[in-house]
Amino acid sequence: MSYRLLLMIWGGALLYSGYVAAPLLFAQLADRQLAGALAGSLFHATALIGYLAAVLLLPLLWWWQQRWWGWRQRLVMIALLLVAVGDRLLQPQMAALKSLGLTDPAVASQFARWHGSAAILHLLVTLLILLLVATGTPARRPVAQRKA
Repeated sequence: MSYRLLLMIWGGALLYSGYVAAPLLFAQLADRQLAGALAGSLFHATALIGYLAAVLLLPLLWWWQQRWWGWRQRLVMIALLLVAVGDRLLQPQMAALKSLGLTDPAVASQFARWHGSAAILHLLVTLLILLLVATGTPARRPVAQRKA
């Protein structure tokens, strides 16, 4: 699979889930609990796409450039770390708070902080992936310059 195609799939999933589907769910469904549950499932599926894309992108970048820590690899690793934080730390915290019910102002306030953090992480990952798409496919290093 090509480098740019993987990035476009990942970036498309991020854009669609965060900026099309989730807002539509909340706009069209009267039940905000259901909209939130569906959005949470959608964001988890998007995280799975990100995990898979990163796992495929990192070896592909190494193969092309014959080095592990070029700037593209670093950006993919940062995006992967941010996805993991959002999926494995923030989402469970928000689910736990939702299970308590958001009628208590203290719980609702805490949920809003976690939700805001998740939205910022989603935006950062989206921008990182769009930057990688915009910069194009990395040039392969000539065989003579590759390390043995």
